[in-house]
Amino acid sequence: MAEFFPWWVGATYFLNLFFLLLLARSGLEALSTFPKLCWHDDRPPGREWVRFSKKMYSVDSLKPWSSSDEVEAWSPFITLPGKKNLGLGRHWHWHWHFMSIHFWVLTGVVYLAMVFATGYWHYLVPTHWSIIPDSTNSVGTYLHFQIPAMIPGEPFAPAPKLAHFTVLVLLLVLHVVITWLSLRYRRRTHRLLGIMVNPFERAVSKSFLSRESFRPKDISPYFRVNGYPPTSANYKQLAADEFRDYQLSIGGLVANPISLSLEELRRVGEQTKITKHNCIQGWTAVAQWGGVPLARIIELVEPQETAKLIVFYAFDDKGLTRGEGLYGFFYGTIPVHLAKNPQSILVLEMNGESLPIEHGAPVRVRLETQLGFKMVKWVCAIEFVEDYRDIGLGQGGWREDQQFYANAAGI
Repeated sequence: MAEFFPWWVGATYFLNLFFLLLLARSGLEALSTFPKLCWHDDRPPGREWVRFSKKMYSVDSLKPWSSSDEVEAWSPFITLPGKKNLGLGRHWHWHWHFMSIHFWVLTGVVYLAMVFATGYWHYLVPTHWSIIPDSTNSVGTYLHFQIPAMIPGEPFAPAPKLAHFTVLVLLLVLHVVITWLSLRYRRRTHRLLGIMVNPFERAVSKSFLSRESFRPKDISPYFRVNGYPPTSANYKQLAADEFRDYQLSIGGLVANPISLSLEELRRVGEQTKITKHNCIQGWTAVAQWGGVPLARIIELVEPQETAKLIVFYAFDDKGLTRGEGLYGFFYGTIPVHLAKNPQSILVLEMNGESLPIEHGAPVRVRLETQLGFKMVKWVCAIEFVEDYRDIGLGQGGWREDQQFYANAAGI
């Protein structure tokens, strides 16, 4: 039988199942954060064709809500790692996403369909404890250079059948261990997966530019909100005065640190674009954005050669607006080269109107080659730095610090 079942068949079978399950379970983790499916990108809440949640939100809900309220905490028995850990789930999913996904999906679907359609599963799962002594006897037969008898009515001898079943059990055990380790040692898992994924993703995102160009008719009738506006007295006072006293401080490793009002920002330069927002939860929406090209800001402040990163600080104290044991003011970092992309801007307007508070007023960031969580809202200050390890918990952003998101978030 060795000629029909060489070692590489067993190895690829094991790896295909192992990685496919990693991909599927981490994908379900992403689905749990937006547990619904829509036929079109711009479907408003309540218009999805299937929903895997009891939560219901609509455009005209009386109580304010955020897309983070839609997140479900699915069991680690199903998702990887489970329990509202989208950051780590995306790490796992992103890592394996580049490795023959289509092959895994096709072979897995066909294999499972045929196993159950033909009743083949009876041949794979032992149904009686007698298979253990029978397997021992068949191994002894192999050692005597003889072929043991097949199980009556089945294509396998006892030992191969038990070995096959043991592989399936091993796969299950490995997934249990991986899930437990991911939940028990989240920061270590975050760093390990980041070492494997982030360099590749950064190289890819550095190689491409966004040139999105949607039409006005493509603008979504409803654009989901992610996160609640800042609650500090200072922010509320600024908002009440329509941000007339707002000053954006830009400094750090620059030759010309400055502080600009909204009017002064508008005079720096202006750019309008219609692009699609891609949230890490899986939803998208198209909007028109107007604001200041970040490339013009860079020209204005003249960063030093040692300035490799830009930090965007927000008014948003997540201990007040998020809770759930999370804390700290929201911030995010990006490499300087991303800010130089043609469609990277500081947003002041949305769909031809002043930027709404729920979408980040007075200033938010748009980076069309990145996922939405990198586009900091309610920006109060910008700093050019050499490294982010001394900021926050040293992971490069609030979500990276608190929720174990990948610092590299290219799309």
